[in-house]
Amino acid sequence: MNLKREVQKAIANEEFKLYYQPIIDLATNEIAGQEALIRWHHPIDILRMPIDFIPQCEADPSIMIEICEFVVRQSCRDRTKLQGDFVSINVSPKSLEQQRFWDVLNSQELVSHIPSLFLEITERSLTKHQIIAPYFIKSSGIGAAIDDFGVEHSGFIQVAKVLALFPSPDYVKVKLDIEFARNLTDRNYRWFAESIVASMTNCPCGKIEVIAEGIEYDWQRDWFLEYGVKYGQGWFWGKAKAVD
Repeated sequence: MNLKREVQKAIANEEFKLYYQPIIDLATNEIAGQEALIRWHHPIDILRMPIDFIPQCEADPSIMIEICEFVVRQSCRDRTKLQGDFVSINVSPKSLEQQRFWDVLNSQELVSHIPSLFLEITERSLTKHQIIAPYFIKSSGIGAAIDDFGVEHSGFIQVAKVLALFPSPDYVKVKLDIEFARNLTDRNYRWFAESIVASMTNCPCGKIEVIAEGIEYDWQRDWFLEYGVKYGQGWFWGKAKAVD
């Protein structure tokens, strides 16, 4: 079957499901937000993880935007059932450049004095900040979470440009790449992680909150907390779960 038709059929048949992994306030150990993660309950393969189908779908922006639209609509429906003040969703770079995607976001009427929905975008996407800037400026209930920070361009300049789009740093979060948590026993990784956190904490416009991904052990949680990381995410608090 054609991939696009298969994806459209999967959406119509409710084969796609969102699972949510909590984002924890390290100081209080309370749930601050949730990251939405897509799963495909395929009738043949039973369960497909994102790595099993997203790379193939990304080759065709028209397919990927169908999936992104589903994630936006479903996560907005689920918000009232979830603990925490915000939900973050992963968005493909190509979707960010399409008016259709932003029209779907605007239809959700996410108007608030603080963002309730964060779009997780990679450093690579930030290089096209001039394209996405007008959309972010118009959407007061939407913020940006810079995903996998530290593994691509480590674009501090790009972060500065994104900060200029919003009224305050509350609209921007930085997610440390999972490799930092995995390699905290290496002094070089620790130094770079500490440097990134210090840069975000001491930003002249105000503190930019950092999320450390991939936490599995209490000693990792304790280290990130000690060095000023606001939020943690990982299997230490459990795997992603469906709303039900």
